[in-house]
Amino acid sequence: MYKIQDIYLKPVIGDESIQEMFYRGNEILDFTFIDDGSTRIKKNSFFETFTYYGALSAEKWKKYTYANRFFLVLTVKGSFELTLFGHYIEKKAIKKEYFGKFRYDLKEKTEIVLPYPASYKSQVIAFSITAKSALNIYQSYYATDVEDGKAKVPYIYMVTTTFKKETYIRKNILSLKETLFNDEEFKNHFFWHIVDNGATLEEFEDKNIDVVHNANVGGAGGFAKGMIDSFNH
Repeated sequence: MYKIQDIYLKPVIGDESIQEMFYRGNEILDFTFIDDGSTRIKKNSFFETFTYYGALSAEKWKKYTYANRFFLVLTVKGSFELTLFGHYIEKKAIKKEYFGKFRYDLKEKTEIVLPYPASYKSQVIAFSITAKSALNIYQSYYATDVEDGKAKVPYIYMVTTTFKKETYIRKNILSLKETLFNDEEFKNHFFWHIVDNGATLEEFEDKNIDVVHNANVGGAGGFAKGMIDSFNH
């Protein structure tokens, strides 16, 4: 089984509209960081993940990859009800289908794996939780299983075009060095190609970063240069 998408269930500071890109819930929903690395929500809180980042675009995974069966994986502690569901379009109307409701009373930190059905109409799948007690969530993600020999290791090539924005770029480089480039699982599958149309940015001694000084050909020209280089990397 392979993890394909993390589900962000943590406090979102700031505009509520930003939070609703990850999850949405009732008026008492309160996500709080706990010292043991989990996120806790209050008793009687309800949330769902049919959101921009919280749902899984299952139809696209099936179309563009070898994935065809999906799972919800949670590491949790507490009492709660969980519902698996999805949405699809029929005659220009959005329809909802349910895949099952489950009740748990977990006294200890426990991993649960819930399969979505092998066949369904939904193009996008998600889930919802109602906390029957204070609930700790340690990990949450969607996963898939793939036939032997068909799984491929992803490699992400990011292209940024810049023109005399050194302070902004250096800040982003520092942020990535402290996060993604320190992640043992991720850092060998990511490369950042910075196309500098102003030719004013210094080189960085990092195997994940390449700075190329380019003529001032505008954003489109810079991105085109970066995409061409990505195929030759």
